[in-house]
This record gives sequence, structure tokens and C-alpha cells, in this order.
Amino acid sequence: MKVWIKMDQRAAMRAGNDVKEYEAVDVDLSALTPEQRAVLADHHMVTMYALPGVATGSYLLQHTRSDPSVTLPLSSEASQAAVAALLDVTPGLIAQAQAREAEVLATHEAKREAERAERAERRAAALATLAAMSDDEILANATHVEYKGGGMRTRTLNHPWRDLLGHYPVSTDIPEVQQYVDKVEQLCAAHNARVQADLDAAKAVEHAEILAWAQQHGSTRLQRALAEGIECRAVYRDERIAIERPKWEWAGAVVGDYSDPRNPGTEAFTLLDRARLADPAATLVWWEATHFCGEDCYGNDCPKYDRREYACVASYLGREIVLFAAEDE
Repeated sequence: MKVWIKMDQRAAMRAGNDVKEYEAVDVDLSALTPEQRAVLADHHMVTMYALPGVATGSYLLQHTRSDPSVTLPLSSEASQAAVAALLDVTPGLIAQAQAREAEVLATHEAKREAERAERAERRAAALATLAAMSDDEILANATHVEYKGGGMRTRTLNHPWRDLLGHYPVSTDIPEVQQYVDKVEQLCAAHNARVQADLDAAKAVEHAEILAWAQQHGSTRLQRALAEGIECRAVYRDERIAIERPKWEWAGAVVGDYSDPRNPGTEAFTLLDRARLADPAATLVWWEATHFCGEDCYGNDCPKYDRREYACVASYLGREIVLFAAEDE
């Protein structure tokens, strides 16, 4: 039977022998002991891919089939005795690899056990803390707000507390944990229902205010949209600001942004006095709008800013509005 072994080419070179990386040995199976034949049959691999000079499907004494991480030592000669020596050391190498693997598994298991104990300790502390909390304290400390559409804000159990309770990832097979998870979720559900009710009530009040104002001051367009049940709050706001706050603009519709004023002149204070006639809470700001070049810009003639001036801001209908000095002032 032909068996391939991997050679120690450096040792062979020092001894003056020219050997290939892999050499074939014609092994007389009858000259091997039963134990050696068993090792060859049970643990050594038939190559599934070609190696230098080794045909696919050949027996190769390099790694073991039971544990490919086991690597046999290199041989200094290609002989029956060398094959027998490799077969003799194979069981010991396998045993060493199994011992190392068992040690690694034991270390990992000890680490997992320590982590489980730590989680159990944190969970017990979290349960004790929750047990001492009032419902309001639980909502304030063990939940977080999630923002939904339409201004809706809901509360749900936050991730730090899920981690402490072992509930994230799910671990609610512990009755005490499930008890408090259920309690927190019930508190959140009740809180969310109150928030939704308050939101619905505020929308109803706002809608009634829009209807009342539109009947007295609204345009035909606004009244028709309300009669048809069509969303028209933007039209309502634009019409109302034009009547009640003439020359004011919605700040969100004006390009640029503002910062605190610095060293304003008398003209700025004149603007502030005029703004406070409409809203005593109006404040003075410095407004800047950076210029962005477009197709109408040529060379370096573009201004750096499209707007740099003092303005006044205030709150109106729940939104920010801004007043600039008129161009003829």
C-alpha cells in the first residue's frame, strides 16, 4: 500500500539529501502492528484535493481525520519505519488536542456561568429597585418615549431595564421578571392612552377654533375646504397671520437662521418696539442667510450672504414667526 508523508526538507538538506515536500512510501501492512493499522484506518485522511506530487485519493499522514487541527511531525526519511513512527505518535497527539479542547470548553463554560450569575445578581437588584418604585417613578425611570406620527408620544420599557431584567433578549421564563414586565407594559399602555386622549382633545379644540375663526374671517377657499373635510391648516395659518400679524412671516419658510444679537443699533430697537406692539414676548435676533450659487451666478460676483440683518421672532399659533424691517424703512 502506498502512503504519503510530509518531509522535513530542511533537515534533509542539512544531511545532504534531496527530498520532495511529499514522498510516497510503499508500506507493508503485514509488518505493521494491529494498533498501527487501526490508527491508519481510523484516523488518517484520504486527500480530497491535489497536493504537490500527491494524487487525489491518496493516504497522507499529515492531519488526522477525527481532528484536522492535529498536525503530525515532519519526517526525515521516507521509509516503513518513518510511517510506523508517525502512526505510533498519532494517538498521543489526538489525546493532547482533545485535552486542549476540553480545557477551552471548560474555560468558556466557566465564563458563561459567571455571566449567568452576574445577570442573576443584576436582575435581583433591578427587581428590588422596581418593587420600591411608585408607578410614576417606574414610568419616569424604567421607560423611554417613542415619537409617533401626528405628535403622538408613547412610552415603552427602555433597553437598560430590559437588560437588567434579562428581558432583552427575551428571558421571561422567570415569573418575577414577567410580573414586572407585564406591570410596566400595563403602565405604559395606560399612559399612552392618556396621552392619546389629551392629543385628541387638543385637536378637537384646535379644530373648533379653526372653524370659528374661518366663519368670521376666512376666505371662501378656507371655508369650502373645511366644509369638505379637507386638510387645510396651512391655509388657515397663512390667512390668519396675514390678518392678525401683517408683515410677519413663518420662520420655517424663510431661508437662513438666527443667532443672539450683538451690538444692535437704534434701528434694531425700533424694530423690536414695533414687534412688541403685536407680541410683548417678541425678541431681537441676528438673521443670516448664506448665498448658494445657482445658474444665474457668474464668477466671483456673488454675495456671501443673501440676508444679514436684525429681526424679531415670536411664537404664534404654536409656531415661530419672524418680522424683518420693511425695505422702505
